[in-house]
Amino acid sequence: MRGLDLRRRKAARLQRALVERLYGARRAEQLWTEHGFRSKRSHNIVGLGYGTKHCNGEAVAGITAVRVYVRKKFPRSKVTAKELIPREIMGVPTDVIEVTRARALGLAAPIACGTPIGIQDGETGTLGCLLRSVSGSVVLLSNNHILANWNKAPFGSPIYQVAAPGGGTMQIAALADFEPVHIDSGNLMDAAIGEVLDPGSVSPEVAGIGRVVGPPLLPQQDMRVRKSGCCGLTWGVIRGLHEHRQIWYRGQWAMFNDLLVIQGENGRFAKSSDSGALVVDSLSTRAIGLVFAADNEFAYASYLEPVLARFSARII
Repeated sequence: MRGLDLRRRKAARLQRALVERLYGARRAEQLWTEHGFRSKRSHNIVGLGYGTKHCNGEAVAGITAVRVYVRKKFPRSKVTAKELIPREIMGVPTDVIEVTRARALGLAAPIACGTPIGIQDGETGTLGCLLRSVSGSVVLLSNNHILANWNKAPFGSPIYQVAAPGGGTMQIAALADFEPVHIDSGNLMDAAIGEVLDPGSVSPEVAGIGRVVGPPLLPQQDMRVRKSGCCGLTWGVIRGLHEHRQIWYRGQWAMFNDLLVIQGENGRFAKSSDSGALVVDSLSTRAIGLVFAADNEFAYASYLEPVLARFSARII
């Protein structure tokens, strides 16, 4: 134990000296606790260590260094004098190591778009895609009837990653806005957004498709398209543009206008839990529309461009 304590104190002394060199004595008092270095979320430095020095990814035998873990490693010529890590501290070499986000084992990797989401006691639907709002926040896009429970859910309602229909596993967002669905007048969309609590917990990649390319593409008759939703990856063909259709909403008919009508290949293009899935062009992976309804033959989607305009947002 004595040897361990001596080594720990030496490591702490070197690391504290480095923090003071980088941030100054006064700032170092705020960044150093009784347990050691406390990095700020805005800092490029995410951790400090004391161990074997590496060069070009290989361990250098017999050389111990003060290890500085950073989000991004830059050439020394591109770093300001204030941010530059010294080559050594108190005669001990430093080692700058670029690392990715460290996650607690057992937690899921970032959630992909195209996976199941929902609210408490609501229906299960699909996370369509991630958007960047005008305020700079990251929001997820799906349907009103999934995230806002047909206009009934209050703003701020928790949105969950769903493991099974009706079962919430982890809150990932909070209801931020929705376009009301009207029973007594025409509708252009069934859409809602939720502000993501931790942008690192949700990936902009769409499961089975990849990163969606923006801006939205104007759909064409007989265009081949794809979607990834709760019921999997499916392919289809646009059979109708600017169409009007009555949609059954919990015992009432609601009229929707200016719709895309999509016919699936080798089966249905969308099923119940696919509500909220993003429709993309099969060749360019540019976004086209947002699925919200289906019957035994066709799926129905809103044009994506007016949806983005409604929420003053763009695809990430």
